[in-house]
Amino acid sequence: MNNNGFASAAPAENMVLAFFLMVLFVILAGYAEPATAMVLIPLGFSASIVQTITGIIQLKNNDVLGGNINLAFSVFTWYACIAFLLKALQIIPADTAFVDGWLYLMMGLVLLGFTPISFKANFAAALFIAGADIFFMGTSYASLLGSSVVGFYAAWGLILCVISCLWQGVGITLNNIYGREVIGFGSAIMK
Repeated sequence: MNNNGFASAAPAENMVLAFFLMVLFVILAGYAEPATAMVLIPLGFSASIVQTITGIIQLKNNDVLGGNINLAFSVFTWYACIAFLLKALQIIPADTAFVDGWLYLMMGLVLLGFTPISFKANFAAALFIAGADIFFMGTSYASLLGSSVVGFYAAWGLILCVISCLWQGVGITLNNIYGREVIGFGSAIMK
């Protein structure tokens, strides 16, 4: 627990994000019917709330990088759940790929800016950022240029994110409970 009375919310954020990203992967990779994307509405809403709260707690704890990344990344989950809802209600067009492509490109460029520092942190952090880079840059390309093949492969970047989220979510929790490193996060891949 920190001196402000809040323990880290990062484990919960990692676990909830893993739930959301796994379902998103299954849908984007074509393993589930497109109509099942409606489950992303409640998952995205839940993930967005947890990410937003986590980002605020991290900023309160002077974690500038983690707090800002979580708040910025929460835009992705907020956008996903609200866009799916608006599409289901037929308030916006079903095909928003061009707009999505520009959003994913901007998110990918932001994450690329944080890639070197994540590669210097530990392997689990590097795994997440590499997966997010693959997903956002690949999905932006696929959305803007209409390449379903690139979109399929970009979706696989989410698997790296899911593995990292589960690894860090469980690891941080157990390490804190036991007061020692039970689950390590691997060495930095960049010095």
